[in-house]
Amino acid sequence: MCGRFTIRNATAFKSQFGGEEIVPSFNAAPGQKIAAMTDKLNYIKWGFTPLWADKPFNLVNARSETLSTKPSFENSSRCLIPADGWYEWKEEGDKKVPYYNHLEGESFCFGGVYGGYRGEVGCAIVTTEATDHLKDLHDRMPFIIQRSYYKDWIQNNEGNFFDEALAKRAKHITTTAKVPHPYEFVHDEVGYNYRLPNINAALGCAQMESLAIILKNKRELAIQYAEFFVNQSIDFVQEKPDTHANFWFNAVILKDKQERDAFLQATNEAGVMTRPIWQLMTKLDMFKSCQKGDLNNAYWLEERVVNIPSGVRL
Repeated sequence: MCGRFTIRNATAFKSQFGGEEIVPSFNAAPGQKIAAMTDKLNYIKWGFTPLWADKPFNLVNARSETLSTKPSFENSSRCLIPADGWYEWKEEGDKKVPYYNHLEGESFCFGGVYGGYRGEVGCAIVTTEATDHLKDLHDRMPFIIQRSYYKDWIQNNEGNFFDEALAKRAKHITTTAKVPHPYEFVHDEVGYNYRLPNINAALGCAQMESLAIILKNKRELAIQYAEFFVNQSIDFVQEKPDTHANFWFNAVILKDKQERDAFLQATNEAGVMTRPIWQLMTKLDMFKSCQKGDLNNAYWLEERVVNIPSGVRL
């Protein structure tokens, strides 16, 4: 959902909205008049009430999935609500902790609906299902409109927005376009890796303070692996002379692809998460026609190398 949002960098919208200035807001809240673009820039109360209501509803949000069918919004019109971030609250113990969500350095617009009720115009922010990395905070998030679709949204060209196939593809490419598989890493198109919300960034900063301990722990694990595999006829990958590895990924080299696949199947079925090294980019559909050199060594390793659990032991 969306119950508070910000417009910190109001000048970022000036070129988008015909040179009109927007009043900045660091805590836009329901009941306030907020910037909304229709055929021109307006300031509309955040709180929507259907025409047929006996008394004000002041709806703050509208679900995108039922926007075209729900009676409450039957006579509404579309608008764009400029923003550069929004807040969600999460219960932690006996407190509700605010989390600020934003796209680094970017401004955007929420989809909105508006309409009049007894002489006053009100609006609601349209919401959609939250992306995977936001679901820990809330199962809903604001419906963000791409700049190229601003005009379509305002003119209510709905077919350009609620396209299930397009939505599934969009979700697919935000998870690096990885083809589902228990352990293989194969990608069927160029994707993105949007998986660092604020909470993960904070955890990363905390881990940096313990980096020396983490590296020591991983080295100790690698030593144990080396001692184990020395009698298993399996080659454990160790650091080269005059180098100091961080052992980010521990790996073994099997005799051939058949042995590699048998090792992968047996370990994963036993609950030990192993995986082959990433499939070579030259084999992926989107890069097959790209120029490449002699990759005999890379092909040899791809058929034999398996990454084994490498996390820090608690």
